[in-house]
Amino acid sequence: MFNSKWRTEKQKHYDIKKRPTTKHFINGKNYLIYNNVNLSVFTTNVCNAGCKFCVAQLRYLNDKKEYDKPCINCDQDFYDRLDYVLSQIIDVDPSVSLTGGEPTLDTKLPTILKILNKYNVRKRTLTSNGAGLLKLDSECEKTILQHLIDYKLEHLNISRVHFDEKINQDVMRFRENYISNEEIKKIVEICSKNNIRVRMSCLLNTEGVKDFEGVKQYIEWCKSIGVNNVVFRQPMKYDEENAVKTEITDYCSSKSVDLMPIYEQMEQDDEFKFVNQVLGYYYYVEVYNYKGVDVVCETADLKEIAKEKSKYDEKIIYEMILHPNGNLCGSWNEYEDIMI
Repeated sequence: MFNSKWRTEKQKHYDIKKRPTTKHFINGKNYLIYNNVNLSVFTTNVCNAGCKFCVAQLRYLNDKKEYDKPCINCDQDFYDRLDYVLSQIIDVDPSVSLTGGEPTLDTKLPTILKILNKYNVRKRTLTSNGAGLLKLDSECEKTILQHLIDYKLEHLNISRVHFDEKINQDVMRFRENYISNEEIKKIVEICSKNNIRVRMSCLLNTEGVKDFEGVKQYIEWCKSIGVNNVVFRQPMKYDEENAVKTEITDYCSSKSVDLMPIYEQMEQDDEFKFVNQVLGYYYYVEVYNYKGVDVVCETADLKEIAKEKSKYDEKIIYEMILHPNGNLCGSWNEYEDIMI
């Protein structure tokens, strides 16, 4: 049943204590961990694009920090660290997402997949701009996508702000390894034959998809290339008063598109069928179905993270992130909520 207060009041109604959690002893400390916790493996901080809305950088800017992610320089040391971390948390049974930077251009990715496979991790997801998926691994004759097929990837999220390639490039600003619409279509065809569900991820902005009609046009494009899962995200809200001011923070505030009127138009359109809504600790999601396409709409507010964590004396883990420097944290900042 739809809860209208979740849409308008959001995190006022979130209570982790009402969610299923379990106590775990990790690295000498007790934690209360959300039962459906996700582990994000941040494989690399290097990206081939310069998105005007870069979420990875916005998280740091919101915390009054410049984006500067240190990395383990030796690949083998990173593999050993990943293996050790997984051995310590596998009893938590996290779902696992791969992210970056651009993970498909990270030469470590094939070995990372083998280590994850060793631990039989669940709900396997990768988020990418698609740049390296069709590239051959320099160590063998497999494409990166074939490595992901062998890994039995379940969900592939591809970021694309618009189906018009010029508009997309103006916002995402690929410096190299640009991936075309035709290549995305080829990737979708391969994935559909190998039980990988592709989700196209569109950030709403005034330079691209900015209204209800634009949302429908984007969905129709996705249908035309064989995609039946789309997510529309409003640029993340952040602490505008205290954040480090950059082009990214300016873009996320000045070019933002409000999802509220789009929600209202979806309700009035008989072809949009409400499915579900999800309230997270700093995000809110509504799910619809439109002509057989699952349509996810998401808002998030980075200010809510600190508010939520300050409510409790005990250490609660909502999600886990393995950073490129090897720190396992309950935060997207590698020096906060360090677990291992």
